[in-house]
Formats: sequence, C-alpha cells, structure tokens
Amino acid sequence: MNRCFYCSPILFLLYVLPAGVNGAESYQRYKKETGLPALASSLHFTVFARNQSIASKAIDSLEETLEKIMVNLPLKRVLGKHCLVFIWEDEKDYIKRADQYHGGDIETTMGFFIMAQRNEPHKIFFYEGNDLYLKILPHELGHLMLEVVLNPLRKYVIPLWLHEGFAQLQEEKDYLQEFIKVKRSNERGRLISLDRLIMLKRYPISFFQNSLFYMESESLVRFLIEEQTRENEFYECCNEFLFWNINPIEAIKNRYGKKFPNMDTIQKNMLAWIREKTKGVPITPENTFLQPQKRYSMACRHLEKSGKEESEETETILFSLRLAISELSNIQEEDPQWSSVAVKKLLEECIERRDSLKVKLSQVSPDHGETNRWKSFSLKKAFTFYEKDILNIFGEPTSSGKIKLSKNGESFASDKYRISYAKFIDCGLKFIFRRKRVIGVSAWAPFEGEYQGVKIGDSREKVLEVLGSRLKRRINSDSYFNVIEDKNCLEMDIAEGRARYYIKDDELTCIELHGKNILGMRSTWVGF
Repeated sequence: MNRCFYCSPILFLLYVLPAGVNGAESYQRYKKETGLPALASSLHFTVFARNQSIASKAIDSLEETLEKIMVNLPLKRVLGKHCLVFIWEDEKDYIKRADQYHGGDIETTMGFFIMAQRNEPHKIFFYEGNDLYLKILPHELGHLMLEVVLNPLRKYVIPLWLHEGFAQLQEEKDYLQEFIKVKRSNERGRLISLDRLIMLKRYPISFFQNSLFYMESESLVRFLIEEQTRENEFYECCNEFLFWNINPIEAIKNRYGKKFPNMDTIQKNMLAWIREKTKGVPITPENTFLQPQKRYSMACRHLEKSGKEESEETETILFSLRLAISELSNIQEEDPQWSSVAVKKLLEECIERRDSLKVKLSQVSPDHGETNRWKSFSLKKAFTFYEKDILNIFGEPTSSGKIKLSKNGESFASDKYRISYAKFIDCGLKFIFRRKRVIGVSAWAPFEGEYQGVKIGDSREKVLEVLGSRLKRRINSDSYFNVIEDKNCLEMDIAEGRARYYIKDDELTCIELHGKNILGMRSTWVGF
C-alpha cells in the first residue's frame, strides 16, 4: 500500500508546517541546510531524501510503525504535530549535515530525534543503510512516540530501560535471537539484575554491558506488555511512576503485584518466559554473543577477506579490518580468559594493518589535509584565527553550521549573534566562531599540540604539576563543546579568557579554550 501523496512541495509545506511559519521559506531553508532535494508526504510525516523512491519507502515504514505503536500505547492525538524526517545517503553526509541539529557526539549515533518546540515540528534524522527501514527508523520513531504520549510537556525524565526497551520493540528483527543472548548471559552469570537495570541513569560504558542493557530492556518491556492483566496496564504503570514521581520498582509492584510481588519474582518469571519462547529455536550463525570460538572464527574470516580485497579501495579493506577488530575486542571483554594470547596477537596484527592503511589513506586523500599545513595552527594562537584561516589549514570540516541558542528547553536560530561552528574529527578539533572569528576551541585525540606545557594524553599528575596553583576549582562543562560526560574538569584563567582541562581515567582527554567575549563562554549555545 502506497501511503504517499504528491503535490507541490511548497504548497504542501504551507499545510504541514505550523502556523506562523512561512512554508515556502521553511522548505527552502531545510533544503539548503540538509542538501536533500526529494520530498514525500503523508498525513503524519514529511520525508526529505536524495530521491523520491527512498522518501516514499520511508513514508510506508513510518506509517506501519506508527500503527504498530498504537497497539501498545493508547494514542489519542497520535503525534500531536507533523514530523519531518531527513535521510542522507551515507554516514559522512549525515554527520556533516545533521550535526548542527544534534548538539552532542553525533559520530556515535545512527539516528536521533528532536521533539517539537513552539512553532517547530518534530524531527528525525538518519542515513541510508541495510537496517534503515527495518530497525533504525522504527527505533527512533519509538523514542519520539514514547515522549509524545508519556511526556508531552517534557517535565519528566523517562528511564533509560523504558526508552530503549520500547524503541527496540519497534524494530523488525528476529527478537528470539536477542532472547537467546539474554538466556545465555543468565547461564554465564553475566545478567544485569532487573533491580539494577531499572535504576540505571546512564548507559553502561563497556560494549558488552551496553549491548546486554539494550537486550534486557527490550525483554522486560515485551514481558510487561504480554503479562498485562488488563488493557493499558503497561501504559498506566509507566504513567504512574512518571506523573507521581514514584520509584519505577514500586510502580511495577503496584500494577503487577498480584502476579509478581517483587522484582526477583519478575526476573525469575521473565527468564522462564524467555526459556519457553526460545525452546527449540536454532541459533543463527551471526549470533556470536558470549561465544568466543565463533567470534574468533568470524574475526579470522574478516581478516582473510581484507587480504582478498587488496585490489579494492582502502576504505573497503578498512571496513573488514574494523569488523575483525570488533569481534576480537568483544572476546577480550566477554571472556578475557579464552585463548588470551592468540586473541591478543591477532588483534595486534589487525590494528597494525589498520593503522598503516590509515596513514596511506591520509597521504592520498585531500579530506585529511596536509600534516605540514596543520603545524601552522597552535592552541596558543587560536583566537587570532578567522574561519577562512581554519578552513585553509584543515580543509573541509567533518561538520559545520549555525549554532542555536537554547533557552528554557527551546531553541532559536543564532543569526542575531552570527555564531557558527566547524568540527574536524580527524584532527580532534572543534571551533566556535562569532562573525567568522574564533571565540572558542575544543581539542581532543588525535590532536597532538601542546598548550600551557601539557597535551592530550598527559597524566593527571603531570597536569597538576605543570599548571599548579593557576588551576581553579572543578566545574561542569559547557554543553556546546564536544566533551564526554563524567570527566573531572580543571579550570584556569588565561590572557584570552579561560582554559579548561578534562581528565578521565587519570589522563587529559580534552582541552577547551573560551574567549573573553561573553558569547564565547555562554553555556547555552548548543551545536544542534
């Protein structure tokens, strides 16, 4: 069933965009900002993509997912507002174009959503891939719909397990393979207890724990929905602990207490339910979770494939090597005692080959700039540079755009102050400009430059020794800089403004410089 209808993009956007927004101007603005010329629309969605076929297929997937979500949540107003969806051809375009809307580490994402604010519609951002229509797109729509239904005024913080579990539930996949992984984790004593899972406020750091968190969250949400004793019980349970600010564990007991008096009982029953669901289900070859022998064999195949691809482009070989490194790294994390010497040796071989190929790629690719030109930049003189100087030194940025001003949870274009940014991931640098001049800079690995006698990678002890009494109290980071959470931050005044040094695992991981210009130190500037 084709759910799209076609008309002049200008006329349609006059209809779908909120009152007070000029539809023609908005269409041109989105087209210019995103570089996506094609458009397809339905009652609830407008999709921007590189061609009409992709946009139309995305519309069908979105509408089908919306119908599915309506089964699990009592939707009375559906989306509330129209939703714009942007789909780029590849990850590089996605990072370059969507970073101005994101405001965080977009390089770690495959897609994200922004809820409607004031006169703006909802927005979802992706790039094309094998799992776009079956997994990524339904996943992000699941996140958005959960916020629309449970948290329309954005007054609450929806727990991570509920957000990710519900989003995972919308994906079209063989979820029984995920159940098998959860069952295997329990058998190996690696399961995250439900008491702990429900109270998590941050994503687990390790890849293994993070993967398990996603799988267990989905398993719990599926279980609670299937075990409802009456219609909408799951929705009412979620509403209870959000609206009344009740501990989620207590809310679940209140709603499901007659069947499951405590979380231990829920966990035991959920695992029994998983065992019953997976009885007789064969394990697919791709399911290597907590199976080191299969992971090692898979890594060897990827490494062998990279050798056969010598005639291919360097990026293709690097992709195979990344897959091999991923499998071997997972073995070290999941089962560190399993053939540790052999795993370490093969991993070192893959990393060495990958690094040599990266050097080769940097020598022939104009995207990486020329190292000798990079030497003309130093953090010490950062505030003397203009945007044109930075682009001349480092070439085309990974991403760039306007920075918006966030106020009371809402965002406004920064044209008034002419604030923009440029991020260079391969160089480890991000610049904030006002009127084309640098007013802020953030540096992280692989940036190798020195500032005030210290550089990225130095130990905490050395930073404290070199900077000494010039350091001020620890503070929180400004949100517009590209900095990972949970770092210690050391601060000092400099002639040009302020310097901040972020420490993680006893190493200096990021240096930020803020100009004296008050806009250069404004914590409300967000790079989305």
